[in-house]
Amino acid sequence: MFSQTNTADSGLPILLERYKPIPRQAIDPACLSLAKQWLSTCQNGHRRCDEKFDTAGPSRLVELRGDVIKLVLNPEESTRGSYVALSHCWGGSQPLKTTLKSLAGFREQIPANDLPRTFSDAIYITRALGFSHIWIDSLCIVQDDALDWEQQSSKMASIYSNAELVLAGVSAGSANEGFLRKPRQSCERTISLGAKGSRTSFTYRIVPDSHDFIEEPLYKRGWTLQERLCARRFLAYGNWEMSWECKESSCCEHHGNNLDSDLNSQLEGSFGARMDTTNPQAFAQLWSTRVVYPYCRRLLTEKKDTPIAISALAARFHSQYQGTYLAGLWKEDLCKTLLWFSKPPGCRSSFFAPTWSWMSLELPHAIDFDPTVMSNHDAEETLVYNVQTEVTPSTTNPYGPVSSGTIHLVGILISASLEAGPSPEGLWEGTKLSTLRHDVSGTISYIDTPIVRTDVRLMDGTEDSTTKRKEKQEDSSGGPYPVMLLPIFRFSWGVTGLLLGRSATCVGAYERIGMFDYLAEVKFESMRKDYKACDMTLV
Repeated sequence: MFSQTNTADSGLPILLERYKPIPRQAIDPACLSLAKQWLSTCQNGHRRCDEKFDTAGPSRLVELRGDVIKLVLNPEESTRGSYVALSHCWGGSQPLKTTLKSLAGFREQIPANDLPRTFSDAIYITRALGFSHIWIDSLCIVQDDALDWEQQSSKMASIYSNAELVLAGVSAGSANEGFLRKPRQSCERTISLGAKGSRTSFTYRIVPDSHDFIEEPLYKRGWTLQERLCARRFLAYGNWEMSWECKESSCCEHHGNNLDSDLNSQLEGSFGARMDTTNPQAFAQLWSTRVVYPYCRRLLTEKKDTPIAISALAARFHSQYQGTYLAGLWKEDLCKTLLWFSKPPGCRSSFFAPTWSWMSLELPHAIDFDPTVMSNHDAEETLVYNVQTEVTPSTTNPYGPVSSGTIHLVGILISASLEAGPSPEGLWEGTKLSTLRHDVSGTISYIDTPIVRTDVRLMDGTEDSTTKRKEKQEDSSGGPYPVMLLPIFRFSWGVTGLLLGRSATCVGAYERIGMFDYLAEVKFESMRKDYKACDMTLV
């Protein structure tokens, strides 16, 4: 709460600071002054925020020197990192972009009158903060050149990590909206109190709920997650306020100083600081909870971009932890991160991804990970061993899409039957597992997608009935569904693992169809005596 008058004159205690209104538009000079203050404080006092990802930089930048705006190739500012990178929503068809036809002309001049409002706003702020170069994806990547797009998109980690500042038009849902002149959401109220015959006005601010921030247009888009989390410094212009995030501080107009830690966590902020301080043993939890969890709930215009739009973060993780990336998971913690689940069931992705990866489901969708496993509870026993992997990228980007992905391991396969809930298309509440010889009641099942029964050919040439993920055009079949249980971890409270079906496309291999949890330890100990460990392949 803030005082609008002199509390000493009113007879009220001097407890409150004087009221300073938050500007109704971000174009207000007070906002620019505050942004300059945040940037200067960070540049002059935050040693950790000066650390760059590597020496590589963008191949092109938009140069803003003088009155001419133009595209420049391999500028010195690229390797020095003295440029701003824009994070923004395209909003459907992009009104201005570099193509093979326009490339030569843009190297001479980009007409200022042709710039969409979001670009104009970003250029205004870039110049006002003292920078002469900005990276804008639609202008700095040749949009109709597949090779250039592949090469530049694979450098996103360097582009956003090395930028001196990432400028985010958070409130703009398209390139045409802009973010500086939009009226802001009002969150201030005034009350009047009386004492000793006089009245004093007080203004209080209603702090926006974290949901209001998460619902900002930019934070709904899949591509922009890595643009934010890779940034060393992130200046955001939202519907409510302007905010700042870097490795050493988080500030905003409403709070003034540091953001509330819970709110900061929900906004995925201060990610760079967490990467710097997280030990290698806990990095799977950081990847699962701070990257995969929010990413899977965001929108992508092109579903095939799912692996690419997160590849910059994978590159950052590899740089930090030297892990082996496997289509959205990490080899060093593969057994843990295999235990993701989908609730409710989703749909198969339209592009190829191995079934053991969460990328095999179409996004946006609610993907989560077994909380007990991710909270670093020590398992009493790991039930799979000799784990080997083979993943083949389909492009030059080692963190992008893949053409194949297999896991070879040794473990126990338990034959079981799955009874569906009210409808194979529904939430699968009430699904039940059973085996011929053992009671597995109480075990929880999570199905990745709707499933169907099918017949597959075995290695010996015979056929067997199994269960697979349902194609969109396939009719659902009734249960029960023959499945295999692959136990992965044994805890004091029970066993958790994967639900598998035989592969119809790779003879002798298995495909993931879901996950099971809370298989009672006592029941499992009696079951495992009836099964021998065997070699298997997951595809």
